[in-house]
Amino acid sequence: MFIFFQLFALFLSKYDRANPQKEVTLTSNPYWFEAAVMYGIIGLGTILIILSINNDITQSMALVTMFTMIFVAIVSSITIMNNKELN
Repeated sequence: MFIFFQLFALFLSKYDRANPQKEVTLTSNPYWFEAAVMYGIIGLGTILIILSINNDITQSMALVTMFTMIFVAIVSSITIMNNKELN
């Protein structure tokens, strides 16, 4: 089975052509910004669910989520906006 998949990958790589439109999409600003926004939304959803339960451990989890997921989403969004290589 492994050999079949390797041969199929070889076949695909032989006929794969560079598409300039695809390269523009991968180097565009909204393409990367979408991932940062979705990561932040997942973090906010987790915080809202955790804060509805009123325990000490769940409040600690919300605080950890805020300083990990939300912080990373904000920093990556700022980095994407300031990147001059992205269109």
